[in-house]
Amino acid sequence: NKKIREIANDQSLWNKLHIDGVNFEADLPAELLSQILAKGCQYLSLFNCKIVNTGTIKFATNFHLRYLSVDRSNANYDFDEDDVDEFSFNVLPDFAASCHILEKLSIKRLDYLWLDPEITQNELKFLKCIIQNSNTLKTLNLKETRLSLANVQLIFSQCQELIELNIAAECSHESGPPASTELCLESVDYICNNLTTTIEKLDISMQPNFGDDQFKTLIKRCNRITELSFLGTSVTDDSMN
Repeated sequence: NKKIREIANDQSLWNKLHIDGVNFEADLPAELLSQILAKGCQYLSLFNCKIVNTGTIKFATNFHLRYLSVDRSNANYDFDEDDVDEFSFNVLPDFAASCHILEKLSIKRLDYLWLDPEITQNELKFLKCIIQNSNTLKTLNLKETRLSLANVQLIFSQCQELIELNIAAECSHESGPPASTELCLESVDYICNNLTTTIEKLDISMQPNFGDDQFKTLIKRCNRITELSFLGTSVTDDSMN
């Protein structure tokens, strides 16, 4: 029907799109992501979606998407070595790496933490995405994402336009191997001494290496902060004055 097709192709319907994999039982073909962008999508949220590559798709350089949220964590999954391919969703890092003008990027994916103690190629692709969007990124959510000192130095030396940042570590898990996303002391010190002074909102909760000295350094440098969350850190009452 020509009229229905015109409505379905209306760009206003594709500008903001949230796909909830919990309520969408079928696998999503990787080609769908390219089609979504072709419709003019600028804000895309993928929650617990299993994206499958039915061929050898390569994503073209993307200058449309401004907001990308990838949330692949689900504490109810029982991870197994045989399910690595199923839960690693290898397509999404390539998709993220194709973006070049992101203003907001949110990555939350605990699955690799249970499966591989080493930094994976997929994590490096997400890192590439952050760096190549560093000039436009305003909001960066890396909650429950592990970062090496080298990663921290690269990200926060490049991302100088940030207004909002979330680097909270994960809460403890009831079962299974530990999945540490705690930043080392050197990483925390580097952030406090080098985080852009444009920052206004910061969540550094559950990072035990963030203490009184780091708190004072951060507050002195970044005097535009209006919201600061440091639940579960080592900051004491001595810093509250």
